[in-house]
Amino acid sequence: MKKICFIGGKGAGDGFVDRVCGPQRLPLELSKRLPDCKITFVSFQQGYVLESLRKIQKADILHGHGSLNMCLLLFFLKKIFCKKTILTFTDFKRNVTRNYKLLNHLDAIVVLSQFAKKKLEYHGVNPAKIKVIPYGVEDSFYGAKNNKRIRKLGNKLVLYYGDARYERGFHILLKSIRYIPEGITLLICVRKFLRGFNPRLLNFKKKNVHFLQVRDYPCSIQDIIKSSDIVVLPFVHNTLEPPLSLMEVSAVGTPMITTDIGGNKEVVADGTILLHECTPEKLAEAITKHFSKKLKITKRKIYSWDESLSKFEKLYSG
Repeated sequence: MKKICFIGGKGAGDGFVDRVCGPQRLPLELSKRLPDCKITFVSFQQGYVLESLRKIQKADILHGHGSLNMCLLLFFLKKIFCKKTILTFTDFKRNVTRNYKLLNHLDAIVVLSQFAKKKLEYHGVNPAKIKVIPYGVEDSFYGAKNNKRIRKLGNKLVLYYGDARYERGFHILLKSIRYIPEGITLLICVRKFLRGFNPRLLNFKKKNVHFLQVRDYPCSIQDIIKSSDIVVLPFVHNTLEPPLSLMEVSAVGTPMITTDIGGNKEVVADGTILLHECTPEKLAEAITKHFSKKLKITKRKIYSWDESLSKFEKLYSG
């Protein structure tokens, strides 16, 4: 197996740190499932630059995750070191450049959905360079279990989890609370507060609303998902395309309400409620309607890392 150098992201410089998820989980899964694979990490943060340049010089392949900013970095590293460069393109956020044709200078662009592929083609990226390789979900999500403490919160339990941020529709969720009937319990599990949101917003006096931060979780997030009756993720804009949390919920098999934006409908399990227009009123209506009819068991969707890695093996060796 060739020497692969991962540029930036979690684990860069020091190896794996904390919980690594999403596209950045690829090197961890490579090291677990393909032990012969030689993996290094580099970071251009202060203190790592010279060491990183030495690692890049020894590598066969440079693989980065991100958007056009990472593309620019890989473009210059390719020019200097003449290495094979691969970018897993994760989002369409604002960057220092809007010239998507720069991606054509790399050897391959990996995207996680057909939606992302079509959008890059529209912006002038060579279709032959774009590879659609959906990433896997951690194995622990397929073995999620019910937690008694979470189940005791309510008979009709609705879960929101992830960062408190505009892109995830957190403001829509907060405004929908006034329309949700008292008999339905809302559990809000927040990892981080971003862009004007803070914990004081969550000082609810309603008995049917519970708020937990990561330090307060009585179990893993996958067990919280499993213990809930339905998960609501009202995305306004996908910061990761498609969002990892949609794949996690679909892997557990819990029913879900989300929005029909980006490549969301490509990755969710059958039976997922996709809102074409997401307002506080419509979100509350969808939640209420879910509990007013006979509940169906959602068939979980399998996102296999083994399948993903077999495709990456071909990409790396090509």
